[in-house]
Formats: sequence, structure tokens, C-alpha cells
Amino acid sequence: MNLKSIIYISTKVHNFSKDDLEALLARCEENNRASNITGCLIYNGMNFMQLIEGDEEAIDACMARILKDDRHSGIVTIREKNIDSRECPEWGMAGRHVSAQPDTDERAQIAEMLENAASDTRRLFDSFSSL
Repeated sequence: MNLKSIIYISTKVHNFSKDDLEALLARCEENNRASNITGCLIYNGMNFMQLIEGDEEAIDACMARILKDDRHSGIVTIREKNIDSRECPEWGMAGRHVSAQPDTDERAQIAEMLENAASDTRRLFDSFSSL
């Protein structure tokens, strides 16, 4: 099996509450488990950053759905690569809402979510959460 990883960012189109985020994460968790996709997502009130990883065909299909999703726009792929192992192996889809000025607890939650991730992945998510 060829594993693939994509990290992208996007901008919300409509109002997106914490309840909306929780509903999105629950739906992603269910869909991703069915497709053997793992990953994580953070939302800062305006933008999303998401890591998805899994079988190359499943990731390509997932990304095609993401590109058609009208809840966000301006999707930019930050990193796309083949991988030997998953960075978020236990997460169907972990997620966090971070404030505009993330505090120590929020940063610790993101670090915990990405404890198995490569240092460049952790840096990308940490930088995004500081925007």
C-alpha cells in the first residue's frame, strides 16, 4: 500500500461555529474510518489547516471531495508527499478550535494531537495556530 499525506489550508466561506466544527469532525471521523484515512484539523475562526493521510487512492478521493466543499475556499496545498508511516495513526480526525491568540493550553493540545508527527508537521501547525 502506498501511503500519502497532504496538508492544506483554506478559508471559511460562511459563519462556522464551534458546534459546526464538532459536527464536521464527527462526520470526518466516520467517513475517514471507513476509508482508513487518519489526520487532524485545526480552525482559528477564519481558516482551516488539515492533515490527511492514508492510501494514495483514498487520499486523492478525499481531496477531490474537499475541493468541492462549499464551506471553504482558497484551498492551498502546503505539503503533499508519499510517506512510510502515519503521523496521526490513532486519529480518524482529531480537531481543535484555536483562538486568535492561542494560549499555552491550546498550544499544548495541538502538540499532544501531533505528538507522533514529524517536526516539520508540528512546526506548520504551530505556525498556523499563531496567525
